[in-house]
Amino acid sequence: MLVRRSHLTTLILATATAGLLLAAPSVSAADRQSQSIEFSGPMDMSVGQFSDLTATASSGLAVSFSASGSCRITTVEDQTAVVATGAGLCTVTASQPGDSDWDPAPDVASTFTYLKSGSKTAVYADGGWVHAPGTPVTVVVVVTGTEGDDPAPGGTVEVNVLGDVPPDLRELGTVTLDGEGHGEIVISAADTKRLGKGHFGLGGQYNGSDSFDKSYAEFNPLELFAETTVTATAKPTSGLKHGDDVTFTAHVAPVAKGGETPTGQVEVLWGPFEGDDADLDASGNATLTTSELPGGSIQVLVQYLPDNEEYGTSWTTLRFAIAPEDQSITFPPMDDMRVNKLVKPDAFSSSGLPVSYVTTTPKICDVDWDERYRFFVTALRAGTCAVQAEQTGDNSYNEAKPVTRSFTVLATPAPRPLGGGGGAPIADAGPLAGPIGGVALASNATAASGRLVVVRRPLTLTYAKAPMASTRLGDTVRVSARGLPPGSLNLVRIHMGRSWLTLGRVTADSAGQVTLPVITVKKVGTYAVRVVPVGKAPRYLSLHVLPAPRS
Repeated sequence: MLVRRSHLTTLILATATAGLLLAAPSVSAADRQSQSIEFSGPMDMSVGQFSDLTATASSGLAVSFSASGSCRITTVEDQTAVVATGAGLCTVTASQPGDSDWDPAPDVASTFTYLKSGSKTAVYADGGWVHAPGTPVTVVVVVTGTEGDDPAPGGTVEVNVLGDVPPDLRELGTVTLDGEGHGEIVISAADTKRLGKGHFGLGGQYNGSDSFDKSYAEFNPLELFAETTVTATAKPTSGLKHGDDVTFTAHVAPVAKGGETPTGQVEVLWGPFEGDDADLDASGNATLTTSELPGGSIQVLVQYLPDNEEYGTSWTTLRFAIAPEDQSITFPPMDDMRVNKLVKPDAFSSSGLPVSYVTTTPKICDVDWDERYRFFVTALRAGTCAVQAEQTGDNSYNEAKPVTRSFTVLATPAPRPLGGGGGAPIADAGPLAGPIGGVALASNATAASGRLVVVRRPLTLTYAKAPMASTRLGDTVRVSARGLPPGSLNLVRIHMGRSWLTLGRVTADSAGQVTLPVITVKKVGTYAVRVVPVGKAPRYLSLHVLPAPRS
Protein backbone atom coordinates (compact mmCIF):
# COMPACT_ATOMS: atom_id res chain seq x y z
CA MET A 1 0.00 0.00 0.00
CA LEU A 2 1.33 3.41 -0.91
CA VAL A 3 1.68 5.78 2.11
CA ARG A 4 1.62 9.46 1.26
CA ARG A 5 4.04 11.65 3.31
CA SER A 6 2.20 14.39 5.13
CA HIS A 7 3.35 18.02 5.45
CA LEU A 8 3.94 17.43 9.16
CA THR A 9 6.30 14.53 8.43
CA THR A 10 8.22 16.68 5.95
CA LEU A 11 8.58 19.50 8.55
CA ILE A 12 9.91 17.11 11.20
CA LEU A 13 12.48 15.63 8.82
CA ALA A 14 13.63 19.08 7.65
CA THR A 15 14.02 20.32 11.21
CA ALA A 16 16.07 17.27 12.21
CA THR A 17 18.28 17.66 9.15
CA ALA A 18 18.88 21.35 9.92
CA GLY A 19 19.78 20.50 13.51
CA LEU A 20 22.38 18.02 12.31
CA LEU A 21 23.86 20.55 9.93
CA LEU A 22 24.06 23.35 12.55
CA ALA A 23 25.52 21.32 15.44
CA ALA A 24 29.03 22.54 16.31
CA PRO A 25 31.73 19.92 16.10
CA SER A 26 33.18 19.03 19.51
CA VAL A 27 36.85 19.73 20.24
CA SER A 28 38.73 16.77 21.61
CA ALA A 29 41.24 17.06 24.44
CA ALA A 30 43.98 16.38 21.92
CA ASP A 31 43.02 19.48 19.95
CA ARG A 32 43.14 21.92 22.92
CA GLN A 33 46.20 24.17 23.28
CA SER A 34 48.49 24.29 26.26
CA GLN A 35 48.96 27.47 28.27
CA SER A 36 51.20 28.81 31.03
CA ILE A 37 50.98 31.39 33.84
CA GLU A 38 53.43 34.20 34.54
CA PHE A 39 53.27 35.14 38.24
CA SER A 40 55.81 36.90 40.43
CA GLY A 41 54.69 36.67 44.04
CA PRO A 42 54.99 39.27 46.82
CA MET A 43 58.13 39.90 48.85
CA ASP A 44 58.30 39.48 52.64
CA MET A 45 56.25 42.12 54.50
CA SER A 46 54.92 42.99 57.96
CA VAL A 47 51.55 41.96 59.34
CA GLY A 48 49.06 44.68 58.47
CA GLN A 49 50.49 45.31 55.03
CA PHE A 50 48.89 43.97 51.84
CA SER A 51 50.10 43.34 48.31
CA ASP A 52 48.17 43.54 45.04
CA LEU A 53 48.27 40.30 43.03
CA THR A 54 48.84 40.31 39.28
CA ALA A 55 49.34 37.31 37.00
CA THR A 56 48.82 36.67 33.29
CA ALA A 57 48.03 33.51 31.32
CA SER A 58 49.50 33.00 27.85
CA SER A 59 45.96 32.20 26.69
CA GLY A 60 44.70 35.60 27.79
CA LEU A 61 42.17 33.95 30.10
CA ALA A 62 41.61 35.31 33.63
CA VAL A 63 43.84 34.01 36.43
CA SER A 64 42.47 33.26 39.92
CA PHE A 65 44.33 33.14 43.24
CA SER A 66 44.16 31.05 46.41
CA ALA A 67 46.12 31.34 49.65
CA SER A 68 47.28 29.04 52.40
CA GLY A 69 49.20 29.59 55.61
CA SER A 70 49.12 32.88 57.54
CA CYS A 71 47.19 34.84 54.91
CA ARG A 72 43.99 35.16 52.91
CA ILE A 73 42.83 36.58 49.57
CA THR A 74 40.75 39.78 49.64
CA THR A 75 39.82 42.75 47.47
CA VAL A 76 41.30 46.20 48.06
CA GLU A 77 39.91 49.04 45.91
CA ASP A 78 38.65 46.57 43.27
CA GLN A 79 42.06 44.91 43.10
CA THR A 80 42.75 41.31 44.21
CA ALA A 81 45.23 41.35 47.10
CA VAL A 82 46.71 39.15 49.82
CA VAL A 83 46.63 40.14 53.51
CA ALA A 84 47.95 38.48 56.64
CA THR A 85 45.98 36.55 59.20
CA GLY A 86 49.08 36.48 61.40
CA ALA A 87 52.85 36.23 61.31
CA GLY A 88 54.32 33.25 59.44
CA LEU A 89 54.62 31.73 55.97
CA CYS A 90 52.09 32.55 53.27
CA THR A 91 51.71 30.69 49.97
CA VAL A 92 49.75 32.27 47.11
CA THR A 93 48.83 30.04 44.15
CA ALA A 94 47.83 31.35 40.71
CA SER A 95 45.52 29.08 38.66
CA GLN A 96 43.86 29.00 35.24
CA PRO A 97 41.45 26.03 34.67
CA GLY A 98 41.30 26.35 30.87
CA ASP A 99 38.23 26.15 28.63
CA SER A 100 37.09 24.38 25.45
CA ASP A 101 40.12 25.68 23.54
CA TRP A 102 42.82 25.68 26.25
CA ASP A 103 44.12 23.03 28.62
CA PRO A 104 44.37 23.94 32.33
CA ALA A 105 47.59 25.80 33.05
CA PRO A 106 50.06 24.40 35.59
CA ASP A 107 49.57 26.20 38.91
CA VAL A 108 52.28 28.67 39.92
CA ALA A 109 52.88 29.13 43.66
CA SER A 110 54.86 31.79 45.51
CA THR A 111 55.78 31.63 49.20
CA PHE A 112 56.85 34.59 51.36
CA THR A 113 56.89 35.53 55.06
CA TYR A 114 54.64 37.84 57.04
CA LEU A 115 56.84 39.38 59.74
CA LYS A 116 55.79 40.44 63.22
CA SER A 117 54.52 44.04 63.31
CA GLY A 118 54.74 46.85 65.81
CA SER A 119 51.72 48.07 67.80
CA LYS A 120 50.29 51.25 69.34
CA THR A 121 48.22 51.32 72.52
CA ALA A 122 45.80 54.00 73.74
CA VAL A 123 44.00 54.06 77.11
CA TYR A 124 41.51 56.82 77.91
CA ALA A 125 38.38 57.62 79.93
CA ASP A 126 35.18 57.41 77.93
CA GLY A 127 33.22 60.67 77.79
CA GLY A 128 36.19 62.97 78.38
CA TRP A 129 38.84 63.15 81.06
CA VAL A 130 36.75 64.98 83.72
CA HIS A 131 34.50 62.91 85.95
CA ALA A 132 32.95 63.36 89.35
CA PRO A 133 34.19 61.37 92.35
CA GLY A 134 31.68 58.67 93.29
CA THR A 135 30.61 58.00 89.70
CA PRO A 136 31.77 55.03 87.60
CA VAL A 137 34.32 55.69 84.84
CA THR A 138 34.61 53.43 81.78
CA VAL A 139 38.20 53.09 80.57
CA VAL A 140 38.58 52.34 76.85
CA VAL A 141 41.57 50.41 75.48
CA VAL A 142 42.50 50.46 71.77
CA VAL A 143 45.48 48.63 70.23
CA THR A 144 46.37 49.05 66.54
CA GLY A 145 49.13 47.74 64.32
CA THR A 146 51.75 50.17 63.09
CA GLU A 147 51.47 48.86 59.51
CA GLY A 148 47.68 48.68 59.19
CA ASP A 149 44.47 47.60 60.86
CA ASP A 150 43.90 44.23 59.14
CA PRO A 151 44.22 42.05 61.10
CA ALA A 152 43.61 43.79 64.44
CA PRO A 153 45.95 42.93 67.32
CA GLY A 154 44.69 40.39 69.82
CA GLY A 155 45.78 39.54 73.35
CA THR A 156 45.60 41.45 76.65
CA VAL A 157 46.37 44.88 78.09
CA GLU A 158 47.29 45.65 81.71
CA VAL A 159 45.54 48.93 82.70
CA ASN A 160 46.90 51.19 85.48
CA VAL A 161 45.78 54.33 87.32
CA LEU A 162 48.67 56.78 87.71
CA GLY A 163 49.32 59.47 90.30
CA ASP A 164 48.79 59.65 94.06
CA VAL A 165 46.71 56.47 94.15
CA PRO A 166 46.14 53.88 96.92
CA PRO A 167 48.33 50.81 96.16
CA ASP A 168 45.40 48.48 95.64
CA LEU A 169 43.90 50.81 92.97
CA ARG A 170 47.05 51.26 90.87
CA GLU A 171 46.55 48.04 88.92
CA LEU A 172 43.06 48.42 87.55
CA GLY A 173 42.97 45.04 85.80
CA THR A 174 43.57 43.07 82.61
CA VAL A 175 41.56 43.75 79.46
CA THR A 176 41.14 41.11 76.74
CA LEU A 177 40.96 42.63 73.28
CA ASP A 178 38.11 41.81 70.93
CA GLY A 179 38.43 41.09 67.19
CA GLU A 180 38.87 44.81 66.45
CA GLY A 181 41.62 45.41 69.01
CA HIS A 182 39.25 47.10 71.49
CA GLY A 183 38.46 46.51 75.12
CA GLU A 184 36.95 48.19 78.20
CA ILE A 185 37.27 48.12 81.97
CA VAL A 186 35.27 50.10 84.57
CA ILE A 187 36.53 52.03 87.57
CA SER A 188 33.65 51.55 90.00
CA ALA A 189 31.86 54.41 91.73
CA ALA A 190 33.27 53.16 95.06
CA ASP A 191 36.84 53.31 93.68
CA THR A 192 36.49 56.83 92.19
CA LYS A 193 35.11 57.95 95.58
CA ARG A 194 38.18 56.46 97.29
CA LEU A 195 40.45 58.22 94.79
CA GLY A 196 38.79 61.54 95.66
CA LYS A 197 39.24 64.86 93.91
CA GLY A 198 42.47 65.34 92.04
CA HIS A 199 44.48 64.92 88.84
CA PHE A 200 45.24 61.34 87.82
CA GLY A 201 46.32 59.50 84.73
CA LEU A 202 45.55 56.29 82.84
CA GLY A 203 48.19 54.02 81.39
CA GLY A 204 48.56 50.49 80.13
CA GLN A 205 50.80 47.86 78.59
CA TYR A 206 49.86 45.67 75.66
CA ASN A 207 51.46 42.27 76.25
CA GLY A 208 51.92 41.54 72.56
CA SER A 209 51.10 38.40 70.57
CA ASP A 210 52.61 36.08 67.98
CA SER A 211 51.92 38.74 65.34
CA PHE A 212 52.41 42.04 67.22
CA ASP A 213 55.10 43.45 69.49
CA LYS A 214 54.45 44.86 72.97
CA SER A 215 53.63 48.56 73.37
CA TYR A 216 52.91 51.03 76.17
CA ALA A 217 50.05 53.51 76.26
CA GLU A 218 50.89 57.19 76.43
CA PHE A 219 49.68 59.06 79.51
CA ASN A 220 46.06 60.19 79.30
CA PRO A 221 44.59 62.43 82.02
CA LEU A 222 41.80 61.48 84.38
CA GLU A 223 40.45 64.34 86.48
CA LEU A 224 38.08 63.64 89.34
CA PHE A 225 36.33 66.87 90.26
CA ALA A 226 32.83 68.18 90.55
CA GLU A 227 31.62 68.36 86.95
CA THR A 228 30.73 71.68 85.34
CA THR A 229 28.98 72.80 82.21
CA VAL A 230 29.69 75.83 80.03
CA THR A 231 27.06 77.61 77.96
CA ALA A 232 27.90 80.47 75.61
CA THR A 233 25.71 83.05 73.91
CA ALA A 234 26.23 86.00 71.59
CA LYS A 235 24.18 89.19 71.69
CA PRO A 236 22.55 90.30 69.55
CA THR A 237 21.69 86.78 68.39
CA SER A 238 20.37 87.74 64.95
CA GLY A 239 20.72 90.46 62.37
CA LEU A 240 24.47 90.78 63.03
CA LYS A 241 26.53 92.64 60.45
CA HIS A 242 30.23 93.09 60.08
CA GLY A 243 31.32 95.98 62.30
CA ASP A 244 28.53 95.53 64.86
CA ASP A 245 29.40 95.22 68.54
CA VAL A 246 29.03 91.60 69.62
CA THR A 247 29.13 90.49 73.25
CA PHE A 248 29.96 86.89 74.14
CA THR A 249 28.76 85.60 77.48
CA ALA A 250 29.98 82.29 78.91
CA HIS A 251 28.19 80.83 81.93
CA VAL A 252 29.76 78.08 84.05
CA ALA A 253 27.64 76.02 86.44
CA PRO A 254 28.07 72.83 88.47
CA VAL A 255 26.36 69.72 87.14
CA ALA A 256 25.23 68.64 90.60
CA LYS A 257 22.35 70.67 91.98
CA GLY A 258 23.08 72.79 94.99
CA GLY A 259 26.82 73.09 94.26
CA GLU A 260 28.69 76.32 94.78
CA THR A 261 29.25 78.66 91.83
CA PRO A 262 32.51 77.75 90.06
CA THR A 263 35.36 80.27 90.07
CA GLY A 264 38.21 80.74 87.64
CA GLN A 265 38.48 81.88 84.03
CA VAL A 266 36.98 81.27 80.65
CA GLU A 267 39.46 81.03 77.76
CA VAL A 268 38.79 81.00 74.03
CA LEU A 269 40.69 78.10 72.51
CA TRP A 270 39.66 78.68 68.88
CA GLY A 271 37.85 81.38 66.94
CA PRO A 272 37.96 85.18 66.64
CA PHE A 273 38.88 85.60 70.34
CA GLU A 274 41.51 82.86 70.30
CA GLY A 275 43.84 83.29 73.29
CA ASP A 276 41.58 85.81 75.08
CA ASP A 277 40.31 85.08 78.58
CA ALA A 278 37.99 86.63 81.13
CA ASP A 279 37.38 86.06 84.86
CA LEU A 280 34.11 84.59 86.08
CA ASP A 281 32.00 86.91 88.20
CA ALA A 282 30.04 85.91 91.32
CA SER A 283 27.28 84.48 89.12
CA GLY A 284 29.66 82.32 87.06
CA ASN A 285 29.55 84.59 84.00
CA ALA A 286 32.37 85.97 81.84
CA THR A 287 31.97 88.40 78.92
CA LEU A 288 34.02 89.48 75.91
CA THR A 289 33.00 92.25 73.49
CA THR A 290 34.32 93.03 70.01
CA SER A 291 33.38 94.77 66.78
CA GLU A 292 36.16 93.15 64.74
CA LEU A 293 34.49 89.89 63.74
CA PRO A 294 34.77 88.96 60.07
CA GLY A 295 31.66 88.23 58.06
CA GLY A 296 30.48 84.70 57.45
CA SER A 297 30.03 81.68 59.70
CA ILE A 298 31.67 82.14 63.13
CA GLN A 299 32.65 79.32 65.49
CA VAL A 300 34.05 79.92 68.98
CA LEU A 301 35.43 77.16 71.26
CA VAL A 302 35.27 78.19 74.95
CA GLN A 303 36.92 76.35 77.87
CA TYR A 304 36.43 76.81 81.61
CA LEU A 305 39.67 76.79 83.64
CA PRO A 306 39.03 76.30 87.39
CA ASP A 307 41.26 78.04 89.93
CA ASN A 308 40.79 75.47 92.69
CA GLU A 309 40.58 71.73 93.30
CA GLU A 310 36.80 71.74 93.59
CA TYR A 311 35.65 71.74 89.98
CA GLY A 312 36.85 70.19 86.75
CA THR A 313 37.33 71.90 83.39
CA SER A 314 34.65 71.89 80.69
CA TRP A 315 34.07 73.49 77.32
CA THR A 316 31.48 74.31 74.67
CA THR A 317 31.24 75.55 71.08
CA LEU A 318 29.24 78.58 69.95
CA ARG A 319 28.20 79.05 66.31
CA PHE A 320 26.50 82.02 64.67
CA ALA A 321 26.63 84.10 61.49
CA ILE A 322 27.81 87.62 60.70
CA ALA A 323 26.28 89.25 57.61
CA PRO A 324 28.60 91.32 55.38
CA GLU A 325 28.61 95.12 55.69
CA ASP A 326 27.77 97.54 52.88
CA GLN A 327 30.60 99.52 51.31
CA SER A 328 30.91 102.38 48.83
CA ILE A 329 33.45 103.63 46.29
CA THR A 330 34.82 107.17 46.11
CA PHE A 331 36.07 107.96 42.61
CA PRO A 332 37.40 111.53 42.08
CA PRO A 333 36.85 113.12 38.64
CA MET A 334 39.48 112.36 35.99
CA ASP A 335 41.08 115.13 33.94
CA ASP A 336 40.97 115.22 30.15
CA MET A 337 44.03 113.67 28.48
CA ARG A 338 45.57 113.29 25.06
CA VAL A 339 45.87 110.20 22.88
CA ASN A 340 48.69 107.81 23.92
CA LYS A 341 48.88 109.27 27.43
CA LEU A 342 48.66 107.19 30.62
CA VAL A 343 46.98 108.04 33.91
CA LYS A 344 46.57 106.16 37.18
CA PRO A 345 42.97 106.30 38.52
CA ASP A 346 42.71 106.89 42.26
CA ALA A 347 39.36 105.49 43.44
CA PHE A 348 39.14 103.88 46.87
CA SER A 349 36.56 101.89 48.85
CA SER A 350 35.16 102.64 52.30
CA SER A 351 36.07 99.05 53.30
CA GLY A 352 39.72 99.51 52.42
CA LEU A 353 39.52 96.62 49.94
CA PRO A 354 41.33 97.21 46.61
CA VAL A 355 39.38 98.74 43.73
CA SER A 356 39.59 97.44 40.16
CA TYR A 357 38.70 99.24 36.94
CA VAL A 358 37.17 98.49 33.54
CA THR A 359 36.39 100.65 30.58
CA THR A 360 32.99 100.72 28.91
CA THR A 361 34.51 102.51 25.89
CA PRO A 362 37.26 100.10 24.76
CA LYS A 363 37.72 101.83 21.39
CA ILE A 364 38.55 105.13 23.07
CA CYS A 365 40.61 104.03 26.07
CA ASP A 366 41.95 100.92 27.73
CA VAL A 367 42.50 99.81 31.32
CA ASP A 368 45.48 97.63 32.24
CA TRP A 369 47.46 96.70 35.35
CA ASP A 370 50.95 95.56 36.26
CA GLU A 371 52.28 92.74 38.41
CA ARG A 372 51.68 94.85 41.55
CA TYR A 373 48.00 95.18 40.66
CA ARG A 374 48.33 98.91 39.89
CA PHE A 375 45.83 100.10 37.29
CA PHE A 376 46.51 102.46 34.39
CA VAL A 377 44.21 104.07 31.82
CA THR A 378 45.63 104.50 28.30
CA ALA A 379 44.01 106.89 25.80
CA LEU A 380 43.72 105.21 22.38
CA ARG A 381 41.87 107.73 20.23
CA ALA A 382 39.96 110.99 20.48
CA GLY A 383 36.52 110.77 22.07
CA THR A 384 34.86 110.28 25.44
CA CYS A 385 36.43 107.66 27.73
CA ALA A 386 34.34 106.04 30.49
CA VAL A 387 36.13 104.19 33.32
CA GLN A 388 34.19 102.19 35.89
CA ALA A 389 35.53 101.51 39.41
CA GLU A 390 34.46 98.21 41.01
CA GLN A 391 34.84 96.38 44.33
CA THR A 392 33.36 92.87 44.45
CA GLY A 393 33.37 92.46 48.24
CA ASP A 394 34.29 89.50 50.43
CA ASN A 395 32.92 87.68 53.50
CA SER A 396 32.87 90.93 55.47
CA TYR A 397 31.65 93.40 52.81
CA ASN A 398 28.97 93.33 50.14
CA GLU A 399 29.79 94.23 46.58
CA ALA A 400 30.00 98.01 46.18
CA LYS A 401 27.89 99.91 43.66
CA PRO A 402 30.17 100.65 40.67
CA VAL A 403 31.09 104.29 40.04
CA THR A 404 31.85 105.57 36.51
CA ARG A 405 33.91 108.62 35.57
CA SER A 406 34.04 110.04 32.05
CA PHE A 407 36.55 112.40 30.51
CA THR A 408 37.59 113.63 27.07
CA VAL A 409 40.48 112.16 25.11
CA LEU A 410 42.01 114.88 22.96
CA ALA A 411 43.75 114.27 19.65
CA THR A 412 47.52 114.47 19.70
CA PRO A 413 48.77 117.65 17.98
CA ALA A 414 50.90 117.25 14.87
CA PRO A 415 54.57 116.78 15.78
CA ARG A 416 57.00 119.59 15.16
CA PRO A 417 60.60 118.89 14.04
CA LEU A 418 63.12 119.45 16.81
CA GLY A 419 65.38 122.51 16.37
CA GLY A 420 63.99 123.55 12.96
CA GLY A 421 65.98 123.39 9.74
CA GLY A 422 65.52 121.78 6.37
CA GLY A 423 67.00 118.85 4.56
CA ALA A 424 65.86 115.60 3.04
CA PRO A 425 63.58 113.34 5.07
CA ILE A 426 65.24 110.26 6.51
CA ALA A 427 64.04 106.70 5.95
CA ASP A 428 61.82 104.90 8.45
CA ALA A 429 64.13 103.50 11.10
CA GLY A 430 61.67 100.74 12.04
CA PRO A 431 60.15 100.00 15.45
CA LEU A 432 62.09 101.11 18.48
CA ALA A 433 62.89 98.46 21.08
CA GLY A 434 60.89 98.39 24.28
CA PRO A 435 57.97 100.37 25.66
CA ILE A 436 57.95 103.84 27.10
CA GLY A 437 55.48 104.31 29.92
CA GLY A 438 54.02 100.89 29.17
CA VAL A 439 53.19 101.80 25.51
CA ALA A 440 55.09 100.43 22.53
CA LEU A 441 56.95 102.88 20.31
CA ALA A 442 57.29 103.08 16.57
CA SER A 443 59.14 105.61 14.44
CA ASN A 444 57.53 107.82 11.81
CA ALA A 445 59.54 109.14 8.85
CA THR A 446 58.34 112.73 9.31
CA ALA A 447 61.59 114.33 10.40
CA ALA A 448 63.95 116.35 8.28
CA SER A 449 67.73 116.98 8.31
CA GLY A 450 68.41 113.85 10.39
CA ARG A 451 66.16 114.90 13.21
CA LEU A 452 63.83 111.99 14.00
CA VAL A 453 60.41 112.65 15.54
CA VAL A 454 59.00 109.68 17.50
CA VAL A 455 55.33 109.20 18.30
CA ARG A 456 53.88 106.48 20.53
CA ARG A 457 51.79 103.74 18.96
CA PRO A 458 49.96 101.32 21.30
CA LEU A 459 49.23 97.70 20.62
CA THR A 460 45.61 97.49 19.54
CA LEU A 461 43.12 94.73 20.29
CA THR A 462 39.99 94.36 18.21
CA TYR A 463 37.10 91.94 18.49
CA ALA A 464 34.79 90.32 15.97
CA LYS A 465 31.51 90.77 17.84
CA ALA A 466 30.12 94.27 18.05
CA PRO A 467 28.89 96.12 19.94
CA MET A 468 30.54 94.59 23.03
CA ALA A 469 27.73 95.89 25.26
CA SER A 470 25.37 93.37 23.62
CA THR A 471 27.50 90.33 24.50
CA ARG A 472 25.52 87.76 26.47
CA LEU A 473 26.11 84.42 28.16
CA GLY A 474 26.92 81.70 25.64
CA ASP A 475 28.21 84.13 22.97
CA THR A 476 31.65 83.70 21.46
CA VAL A 477 34.16 86.49 20.86
CA ARG A 478 37.16 86.28 18.56
CA VAL A 479 39.93 88.73 19.42
CA SER A 480 42.74 89.84 17.14
CA ALA A 481 45.79 91.97 17.95
CA ARG A 482 47.92 94.16 15.77
CA GLY A 483 51.03 96.24 16.37
CA LEU A 484 53.14 93.27 17.49
CA PRO A 485 56.74 92.65 16.38
CA PRO A 486 56.43 90.78 13.03
CA GLY A 487 57.18 87.07 13.43
CA SER A 488 57.23 87.32 17.23
CA LEU A 489 56.02 84.50 19.48
CA ASN A 490 53.33 85.83 21.82
CA LEU A 491 51.84 84.51 25.04
CA VAL A 492 48.05 84.85 25.17
CA ARG A 493 46.39 85.04 28.58
CA ILE A 494 42.79 85.68 29.66
CA HIS A 495 41.65 87.03 33.02
CA MET A 496 38.27 85.90 34.34
CA GLY A 497 37.58 86.89 37.91
CA ARG A 498 40.78 86.98 39.96
CA SER A 499 43.21 84.73 38.12
CA TRP A 500 44.97 84.55 34.76
CA LEU A 501 44.56 81.55 32.45
CA THR A 502 47.05 80.93 29.65
CA LEU A 503 45.28 80.19 26.35
CA GLY A 504 48.43 79.34 24.40
CA ARG A 505 51.08 80.90 22.19
CA VAL A 506 50.59 82.45 18.77
CA THR A 507 53.05 83.80 16.20
CA ALA A 508 52.51 87.23 14.71
CA ASP A 509 52.43 87.43 10.92
CA SER A 510 54.61 89.68 8.77
CA ALA A 511 52.23 92.58 9.46
CA GLY A 512 52.53 92.14 13.22
CA GLN A 513 49.01 90.75 13.65
CA VAL A 514 47.63 87.63 15.41
CA THR A 515 44.18 86.09 15.71
CA LEU A 516 43.49 84.63 19.12
CA PRO A 517 41.43 81.55 20.07
CA VAL A 518 37.67 81.97 20.32
CA ILE A 519 36.53 82.98 23.81
CA THR A 520 33.17 81.63 25.02
CA VAL A 521 31.39 83.85 27.54
CA LYS A 522 30.40 81.45 30.35
CA LYS A 523 29.61 83.85 33.18
CA VAL A 524 28.71 87.46 33.79
CA GLY A 525 31.72 89.60 34.66
CA THR A 526 34.79 91.25 33.27
CA TYR A 527 37.11 89.46 30.86
CA ALA A 528 40.57 90.79 30.04
CA VAL A 529 42.92 89.52 27.33
CA ARG A 530 46.68 90.15 27.23
CA VAL A 531 49.12 89.49 24.42
CA VAL A 532 52.77 89.52 25.54
CA PRO A 533 55.69 89.00 23.10
CA VAL A 534 57.81 86.19 24.55
CA GLY A 535 61.29 87.28 25.60
CA LYS A 536 60.59 90.98 24.97
CA ALA A 537 59.38 93.89 27.00
CA PRO A 538 55.62 93.51 27.59
CA ARG A 539 53.41 95.20 25.01
CA TYR A 540 49.83 94.61 25.83
CA LEU A 541 46.51 96.20 26.39
CA SER A 542 43.37 94.62 27.77
CA LEU A 543 40.02 93.87 26.19
CA HIS A 544 37.09 93.95 28.59
CA VAL A 545 33.90 92.07 27.89
CA LEU A 546 30.85 92.94 29.98
CA PRO A 547 28.29 90.23 29.17
CA ALA A 548 24.72 90.73 30.28
CA PRO A 549 22.61 87.83 31.60
CA ARG A 550 20.05 86.42 29.22
CA SER A 551 16.49 87.50 29.86
